[in-house]
Amino acid sequence: MTDKEPVPMPTGVIKFYLPQRGYGFIAGTDDAPDMYVPAAGLADPDAAPPQEGDTVTYTIAHDDRGRPRADHVLIVHRASTPTTSARKRTGQQGQP
Repeated sequence: MTDKEPVPMPTGVIKFYLPQRGYGFIAGTDDAPDMYVPAAGLADPDAAPPQEGDTVTYTIAHDDRGRPRADHVLIVHRASTPTTSARKRTGQQGQP
């Protein structure tokens, strides 16, 4: 691989994200491990926070203790509606 070839970014699906706490987890695809994602790891902190089921790309960084975390998390596809478990965590009510 040369320096000019792009490195593919891992892809995953948001398992959950708690905006009030500022963190969540990404379920990796292709047998990749789940990845911790802090609020500081979001590519656009001013955008709406990720929701359960959103498809994302990310890079892997390490915290000051050397533990892996997701960084530059970019939502590439929004889930159509929050799942039941996401509504329970955020206090949203389902449609009648």
